[in-house]
Amino acid sequence: MSTIALDPLIVAARRRTLRRRLLWGSVAVVVAVGLGTFLAVRAPWTTSSSPRTSVGLRNSYVGVACHAGTSCGRIGVAVWLARPADSVVVTLFGRQTRLRYRGVDTVGRVWNGFIHVPPSGYEPDTYGHRLGVVVRRGQATGSTHLSVFLSPGWG
Repeated sequence: MSTIALDPLIVAARRRTLRRRLLWGSVAVVVAVGLGTFLAVRAPWTTSSSPRTSVGLRNSYVGVACHAGTSCGRIGVAVWLARPADSVVVTLFGRQTRLRYRGVDTVGRVWNGFIHVPPSGYEPDTYGHRLGVVVRRGQATGSTHLSVFLSPGWG
């Protein structure tokens, strides 16, 4: 069996290529570890960048509930959640109420109820009302505050 001697220039080129690959591989590992650490540290803030996502809130609706022959002292509140919850409590105009869930195929996801507020305590058809939402799932509780539009009608 005969061995072929490689040209010294070819051997040097292979060594340079190997060194280059090791260098770039090391750089890739350092960048990946640094990026992974950055994402792990940032994760709590990035996952709840929107107040809605911190409690799994998909949508909300707030509207004045006036029925014939009665005063407009009720405000209807509805929230739609991404995941089922055990209870939902909302606060609006300093008043708090526990919502009830509605729906057969959306058990624990669609919640609504009414907050009783004196008619002089609000102006319908306006933006910027602060709605506090507290969602409980088992032992875990999450809360958020949203700026909502008070619609002139409910239902």
